[in-house]
Amino acid sequence: MTSDDRPDVVLTTGRASTPASEYRVWVFPQGSDGQLGSPDSFSHFRAVAGSVAIGDVSGDDREEIALGLEDHGLQVWPQVPPGVAVWPMPHQIENGGLLRLGRLNDDNLLDVAAVGFGTNSVSVMLSSTGGPNPPVEYPVLHGGREISRSRTSPATDATT
Repeated sequence: MTSDDRPDVVLTTGRASTPASEYRVWVFPQGSDGQLGSPDSFSHFRAVAGSVAIGDVSGDDREEIALGLEDHGLQVWPQVPPGVAVWPMPHQIENGGLLRLGRLNDDNLLDVAAVGFGTNSVSVMLSSTGGPNPPVEYPVLHGGREISRSRTSPATDATT
């Protein structure tokens, strides 16, 4: 997330006893010594975050943070230089709780697949240069928590 090719830690919080820590995305950068540095945090929509994923969903060769929100869609934070404030890009999708990123078509861009609890559908957002396209909903019977990434082929598929 910090453009230095070192893996960072990203996590989210929901409701907390300390209001300043509620509903936030936290980025802990990894230092050159391998230790985690002081975090930066960004507020997200006041909803339960079902999952967080990291990947280039905008086609700009930089990783973004994608946050699936129960009953409230998807928020994506673009990667920007340190110290630059940025608002997340909201995406309205029926299934926001649990998301995965994967290459679902032949364009070599990461796409978004998401399921929500009790929806019996999967939302798919194919990416293009500039970000994900509007979602397409597909009927799929599921229990609300079964979405995974297949690693059996070079094109990573999301399955329910």
